[in-house]
Amino acid sequence: MYVRLYVCVCVCPQVGYSTPAPWVIDPLNRAIDALFAVDIGLNFRTCYVDASARLVRDGHQIALHYLRTWFAVDLIATIPFDLIVGPCSTLRQYSSTIAAVR
Repeated sequence: MYVRLYVCVCVCPQVGYSTPAPWVIDPLNRAIDALFAVDIGLNFRTCYVDASARLVRDGHQIALHYLRTWFAVDLIATIPFDLIVGPCSTLRQYSSTIAAVR
């Protein structure tokens, strides 16, 4: 819960406003991304309660249930968008500078 709150409050403004992260924040962001990846792996093996209030323990059914419900959200939360968007925004700045030089 606290990790998701941190991501919403700190990472989103960093990506949205292209502010450079301090040297402490970058390793923290990578560690949080790793925690989300571990969470995905654990959710493929975590039992759940079905509609008839039975505990489902079959690995195949658990995996299918997770893929149908929260997998897409968890996968999107795990992607390090700051690493993807950062180089693209820098490239955009360089391309506008190159166009101005021409």
